[in-house]
Amino acid sequence: MQAWQLEDALDVAQALLYANPDDPIAQALAARVQFHRGEYASALSLIRAATDAGHPELAPLLARIETTAEFTLAFETLETPHFKIGYVGKDIIVATYLQEVLEQAYNKIGDALGMRPAERGEKIAVELY
Repeated sequence: MQAWQLEDALDVAQALLYANPDDPIAQALAARVQFHRGEYASALSLIRAATDAGHPELAPLLARIETTAEFTLAFETLETPHFKIGYVGKDIIVATYLQEVLEQAYNKIGDALGMRPAERGEKIAVELY
């Protein structure tokens, strides 16, 4: 995830969770991946399972995911080929503008860095707060 390889991290997390569905470490890893994907309900379920299994060190991550999941319940989403933009209410104005700007930046920065993190179809979550 630190190298923007979210799709690879998702593959690893899913494989670990499939092989070890009750392992709190696999659940915590999968929760982190889901959190970074903007899939907060799934992340919350996974991190709760891991903390319920007796891993109190995960409490700060649980709190962050709970807060984010609660706040983003009201989000609406606009999608582009590479992004999913979450917003609330009047922020649709900014979200609409961001669609084109983000896609242009994705291409220009992707060219400059020689990589595109959403190349396999996973969309980058952008949230307006």
